[in-house]
Amino acid sequence: MRILQILFGFSGRMRRRGMLLYSLLAGALFWAALFFCAFIAGLVAMRQGVDPKGAGMLVGEVFTWATSPVVIWINAALVVKRLHDIGWSGWHAAWFIPGSTVMPFYHQAVANTALALAMLVTAILVVGMALVLIFKAGEAGDNRFGPSPKVARQAAAQPA
Repeated sequence: MRILQILFGFSGRMRRRGMLLYSLLAGALFWAALFFCAFIAGLVAMRQGVDPKGAGMLVGEVFTWATSPVVIWINAALVVKRLHDIGWSGWHAAWFIPGSTVMPFYHQAVANTALALAMLVTAILVVGMALVLIFKAGEAGDNRFGPSPKVARQAAAQPA
């Protein structure tokens, strides 16, 4: 698979190791770019006599909001391909949606028992689904989503 198909495409299959490595790579690139932008903003702010911490935080927030759709898309593509590898529809990725919609309200859960319970259930669902993606082996051989990535890799490694 080519890198753009791996990161942005929703078709095909992906092994556990591939999903983990590409998730870590995408996360590392995001954080490195975020810190670089915030650092540069802080330097520029210092040269102009402005609070560098505030400037860095502002640039960090803008960068995060601007890149979040791309990060979400990449993670969704990786999860869908991993689900395909275990023989499940990509729609099972919807189990992660409650976590992304409820978790921003974590600071309010202290005073709201219903919200705290909803967050607990959400956390159990998200962690459970993540454990399935990490530990469940892919289907052997071809399935309805494509050829096995394990077999395709082994065939590519054998000399002709």
